[in-house]
Amino acid sequence: MIKQIRHLNPSKIFKKMHEPIVYKPELFGLDNNLTGKGVNISIIGSGVSPNFYIKKIGGFDVLVDNVSNPDDNINLSTIVSSFIGSKNKDGITGISNNAVLNFTKSINNEGIYNSNSISGSLLWSIIKNVNIICVPLDIDFKTDQVDNTIKKANETDIIILHKYNVETRKIDKNGTFSVNYDSNIKKYKISVKDNVINISFPDKPIYSNYGSKSYIEIDGELASLGIATGIVTLLFEKNKIRLADDLILNSQKKIETKASFGGILGTSF
Repeated sequence: MIKQIRHLNPSKIFKKMHEPIVYKPELFGLDNNLTGKGVNISIIGSGVSPNFYIKKIGGFDVLVDNVSNPDDNINLSTIVSSFIGSKNKDGITGISNNAVLNFTKSINNEGIYNSNSISGSLLWSIIKNVNIICVPLDIDFKTDQVDNTIKKANETDIIILHKYNVETRKIDKNGTFSVNYDSNIKKYKISVKDNVINISFPDKPIYSNYGSKSYIEIDGELASLGIATGIVTLLFEKNKIRLADDLILNSQKKIETKASFGGILGTSF
């Protein structure tokens, strides 16, 4: 398996936000007192974010051939981490900004990656004892090397979230989930069914961090993955149990909704 990511549009980069954006847990029916504290996340992507507003960085490593610099020069990991761990009163504040983020560089500077770099990054994350793995890349489950490593992660109760793909969503099971994006509504929403997490954003521009102190307008695909990772982080912080078990969530309306992240029960908040 050899794949290449689609590069971002640099014409949409800017230096200052028109207004701050705060992704509060209450937007998705969770308590605003949850911050992700005590939860370890691994982002398998384009390297360690150089962004000034990602405060809690745990570890990082380069796990792709012929690359030595761990910095995220493609900004894939920086964008996803904006919605998870960014904390900036003048820019973007992520939904679980007290969690610790770990980064792997699993793609080279041209955005190319393969099964070796993905499986190696998954193993590194297992060794780091992370609770959640976020993969903003297409995972080839049909590769035995990757599939076996994912099984090892699930055996240690690690939850893996990755980009939605029509083919791989049918293979997701146990603690592995695809994240899908939907924009055609007026409010934020999450639903879970058959190991697919659907995240809905209001139909308006979405912004993320870019580089060390810049911002960029993006599509919802990476944003939804970041938000889903942040939400699962908050659920882990709240319950301290395996996320594939049933969880009880309290919305602001004090309605208890039973959500199964085991993929059997479809639930909306």
